[in-house]
Amino acid sequence: MITTPSGSTPEGLRVRLELPRTRVSAGATVNAAIVIDNPTGRAVELWSGAGAGGRCTPKYAVQLVRRGIDNTPAFTAECGSGPLRIAPGQTRMPVTALTTYTHCTQDTTPAGSPRCEADGAPPGLPQGRYTARVVGNVLNQAPGVPVEVVAAT
Repeated sequence: MITTPSGSTPEGLRVRLELPRTRVSAGATVNAAIVIDNPTGRAVELWSGAGAGGRCTPKYAVQLVRRGIDNTPAFTAECGSGPLRIAPGQTRMPVTALTTYTHCTQDTTPAGSPRCEADGAPPGLPQGRYTARVVGNVLNQAPGVPVEVVAAT
């Protein structure tokens, strides 16, 4: 078994993001997958260096990125005690890509923060071209995937 240094993906693992479609409606949820190919013939344990002991379960998410849009996902502070174990061969990890902002405000809209919907939910992202990317502390080497966000139907 290979255990990686904190916060890094070991040499030999190939990480990619798979989306079922690249044209999505604003406000929709897209079920995607992070796919990791492990050709080493051995299981690989991935750890994050975020905890007090330096070893926590890695966290990851999919973020739609576009210049001028702050859509950074938030991660909880707790530190899981186990590694993310990648078996030999291919591992598929389901993830959800949101086409909404990750935050909003009920008050007057300050710069960079959109106004919440009437129900308090963050609004859909503006129409346009984005890049879907994996964010987190160990799987962020996956190449970005172009995505077009269109008006909600």
